[in-house]
Amino acid sequence: MNRLNFKRLAERDMLFIIPAIVLVIGGYFFFRLLIIGEGIPPYSKEIAVVLLATLLTILITGIMLHKQTEVELSKERNVKLLEAKIDAYKDLLKTIEEVLTSDSVGTVKIQVLNQKVSFVASEEVLKAFGEFARLYIKKASDKGDDEDVMASLVGTLSKLAMEIRYDLATENDKRKFDKVAVLNLIDSNIKIVSLGSQEQFLVNCNDPDKTYFATLFDQVDKNKKLGLYWGKPGFTIKNIDKKVSICRAWPTSTNKGIQVVLEHATADKKARAVALLGKYGKGVEDSTKQLVIKLTPEISADDLFKVICVLAFD
Repeated sequence: MNRLNFKRLAERDMLFIIPAIVLVIGGYFFFRLLIIGEGIPPYSKEIAVVLLATLLTILITGIMLHKQTEVELSKERNVKLLEAKIDAYKDLLKTIEEVLTSDSVGTVKIQVLNQKVSFVASEEVLKAFGEFARLYIKKASDKGDDEDVMASLVGTLSKLAMEIRYDLATENDKRKFDKVAVLNLIDSNIKIVSLGSQEQFLVNCNDPDKTYFATLFDQVDKNKKLGLYWGKPGFTIKNIDKKVSICRAWPTSTNKGIQVVLEHATADKKARAVALLGKYGKGVEDSTKQLVIKLTPEISADDLFKVICVLAFD
């Protein structure tokens, strides 16, 4: 329960507590006059004590019944709200699955879905869903590389799933909830069941490329802020925190080679990357609205990793 709810609860309680205090104090002085007044029969003291006790019992019982009713109503409301959230989130994930597996662009479904979940979803869930919707619509209109599209969308879905789990947690569980750890766990599970794998990638490489990419994979794995996102048959290297694509590569069998993505880089970073690439670059393309430098096979794994680090980190 947040601070605002405590304030409202206290305001409602005061409506009962203040009159009760006034009534008790007034009753005390009234019965005191009955007890100590002149010419009062002896048994009047017992009667006064009984009446005062009865009055206090009625007040306390009334307050307790009011609180019990309020708690029961709040509990019932929370149960119904939780059920509504679960149903809404199930529909949300089901519709997202339909949109991602459909050949057509589902922008209308995404817009309608946003309105439906806004009734019960938390602010953080809406923000995460908004990021997914923005990226989905942008990628759909750009018609960019399928592997990169799926990797980016899956990354935003990880954040959405984590926020949904947090929203459905109890107040006690939320105090112990580690968003970063849960998000990393979801991402690691995605890598296990993703479209491709390191082993599948290397099977489609010749011997020199196997050694080359094994070296690159080792360098990326040692850096906690870089992640490999697998597709079929290639992979994308991203900044884990920003979910920004930096480099894409394909195995020898595809003849597509390696590309460095400059779309999200600042002018300074682009200049530094181009300077490091030197003779390796084949020029800049923006046919998919994603500025890339296609690299020649001669670029060393160490030089490529240096460029990746320049583009990934501030």
